[in-house]
Amino acid sequence: MRYLFGFVCVLALGVMPMVGCGETGEPGGSGGSAGDRGRGGDGGQGGDAGQGGDAGQGGDGGQGGDGHDGSPEAKLIEQYLDEYAESYLDPEGAGFALAVVGPDGVVIEKTHGMAVLEESIPIEMDTSFDLASVSKMFAAMAVLILYEEEALELDDPITRFFPEGPAAWDAITVHHLLTHQSGFPEFATLQGWTNEEILDWLVDEPLEIGPGEQYIYSNANYTTLALLVERVAEQPFERFMDERIFDPLGMENSEVVPRFPPDVDGGALSYLGSLPLTFPSRATGATQQYSSVEDLKRWEAELRDPTLVSLETLALALTGHVTRGDGCDYGYGWVICEDNGAWPYNQNHNGFIHGFRTMFFRVPSDGLAVMMACNGAFEGAYRAFMWNVAYLYLEGQIWQENVTP
Repeated sequence: MRYLFGFVCVLALGVMPMVGCGETGEPGGSGGSAGDRGRGGDGGQGGDAGQGGDAGQGGDGGQGGDGHDGSPEAKLIEQYLDEYAESYLDPEGAGFALAVVGPDGVVIEKTHGMAVLEESIPIEMDTSFDLASVSKMFAAMAVLILYEEEALELDDPITRFFPEGPAAWDAITVHHLLTHQSGFPEFATLQGWTNEEILDWLVDEPLEIGPGEQYIYSNANYTTLALLVERVAEQPFERFMDERIFDPLGMENSEVVPRFPPDVDGGALSYLGSLPLTFPSRATGATQQYSSVEDLKRWEAELRDPTLVSLETLALALTGHVTRGDGCDYGYGWVICEDNGAWPYNQNHNGFIHGFRTMFFRVPSDGLAVMMACNGAFEGAYRAFMWNVAYLYLEGQIWQENVTP
């Protein structure tokens, strides 16, 4: 049996209401100012997207193995990764792929464990993982591409695109969806609904709060954005992502997967211990993007030297528009944290869904990006593990002791 299906997952994990989560607080402080317009407006404190080197170059690893640039930072990180893996991770069990990119390229990349335990297929840099809520930064980019082409405005009411919506939706804008300020409720994971089915459900559900009143994280915002892209572009969301983002950036191991089971070529399975694990999720935009860490390096290169949209438009995504109440703000598919004395200003998002855990973390002032994907090896410790890697690069020491899976 290739998958442990949802009803068994309920017994093992309990019902989790969210498809994928990215709202857990990260190291960082409060602040962040909202940008104005991407077409010539003030990008605010969205980060210097052009800082750093070519994220797709450097390092010795390539797609198939581990490698680093020989720097002191790389050696410290490698020692930490090796010691952690030896102490806590089974080389024949689920594992991770990780890359650290500095201002001059790859500092270190590392893989450990198996993508498919039953077939002893190892994790490689080109193994694809469900990015869970890290998918949101890509969905936001799709919206910004259409925005820059003047196919939509960020202050458009969503009833322009969803006339079937109730009168309460007249006050919801595209900006509100991007920043989790629509008031939409969360939907339950285990239904396995398509985006259209989620929309039908939303039409009949009351808003939790008034649009624009405050940040309430809901995956329904981003499933609705995926449908918006489909209606504006007049093509399936997954095809738009292929043609307008993945193909231009050379992200060969990336695809949006609106089907269940996903059955992704070259993709990892997720695990609870040694049991293959999945929920029946088909909710794209919020999750369901499969990508490799190799491809996430290409995405980082795009963030440093944008080609899909202008630098001004990209800055809108990387600007904190609304406070989350945990010391960080939310941009468009990004969590934005100001310098709090312990951690510098950073841009990040995490995700988890049916065993997959992902993290994308950037410190533009240091030209640093850390990207990590795992398929069940870390349980709740993946964020602290990744923060330790980032802190070793920034400060030469780990951030948190006794991080265990």
